[in-house]
Amino acid sequence: MKSKKSAVITALLVYFVAQALYLYLIRPGDVKHVYQNLEIRTNSKKECKSTAIVVDNVPLSHYSQKMIWTKNKNKIINTWKPLINNCDDIVFIKNNPEKVSDSAELAFWIGENQVCLKGSLKGKQCIPKDDILFFVSLDKTTVDDEVIGDINGKPLYVYFPSWT
Repeated sequence: MKSKKSAVITALLVYFVAQALYLYLIRPGDVKHVYQNLEIRTNSKKECKSTAIVVDNVPLSHYSQKMIWTKNKNKIINTWKPLINNCDDIVFIKNNPEKVSDSAELAFWIGENQVCLKGSLKGKQCIPKDDILFFVSLDKTTVDDEVIGDINGKPLYVYFPSWT
């Protein structure tokens, strides 16, 4: 009787550890949609491209989230050409659409509280700003940025917002 209980407990423990490892490290993250926006920056008069990549099955660890970029880098760069100018960036966002909290946010790519992609999401929905996973850019934005690769000999930086 005692060995049967310990076998069940061991099996449950192994199951929960495997689930935790999958959620934290192994879950692959799948690119669901890609959106792009061009805007003229008023301070520099440059045309800058922002690319939003909406991701399903997001892993929990930053290490595994970076693997989404690594796995999809060539397709993203060759198909959407997101990083031409130094001011261009890519934002990875968890696919978690919700009803817009303030219709004025629909006019913005990334608003005050939500990522609305200028109303591009189906049903005029938005994604909570807290669901931004990370940014990839040609320019370093903070001292915490780390190099995640390169494009045409220029380093690419990844930045995880403080709330992630």
